[in-house]
Amino acid sequence: MAVRRVLCGVPVAGAVGVALIYRFIRSGERETVRTTADAIVVLGAQVHRDGRPSAALRGRVQRGVALYDTGHAPRLIMTGGVGEAGIAEAAVMQGIACGLGVPENAVVLEPTATSTAESARAIAAICARAGWRSVIVVSDPFHLARTALLFRAAGLVVQMAATDDWYFSARSRRYYRAREMAAVFVRILRGELPPRLWQSG
Repeated sequence: MAVRRVLCGVPVAGAVGVALIYRFIRSGERETVRTTADAIVVLGAQVHRDGRPSAALRGRVQRGVALYDTGHAPRLIMTGGVGEAGIAEAAVMQGIACGLGVPENAVVLEPTATSTAESARAIAAICARAGWRSVIVVSDPFHLARTALLFRAAGLVVQMAATDDWYFSARSRRYYRAREMAAVFVRILRGELPPRLWQSG
């Protein structure tokens, strides 16, 4: 009987866990920018095979540049490694930013990271060498919650800035939210997102 109760409780616990993670992702889809920072970090996105930036990549850079233009930080850090186009996303992002009027010397490149976790670690290393402590991280809304945890885990003071993600359909937003939920669940199981990170949000 006890075993049966435990087995019956497993689906319920699973459903509760899924609901909590979904709520976490959805509640994170908002701006938390309240003050200035040492740097604005723009996360990479797809560059097409012909070298054209995806709408998501362009949208992220435009949001980062808007924050730069309003004085939220004196520099932009572009992070994104080499994908199917054979060119680092960060380099394409720099070209967009400079085309929008950002001086080249105000853009720092991180051209190696191929995941959000890698970006967080690489940016933390750049900031440590430069003596920077606080960042505003730019990405699409569904990506903000997990990103904030990863950058906190890397030791940075983090604010989050959301893009205007008009380029995603309702269906694709559902897909990316589901993918984010899976990523959060896996990292919880691995012990990579300890409770202290959640409490600091």
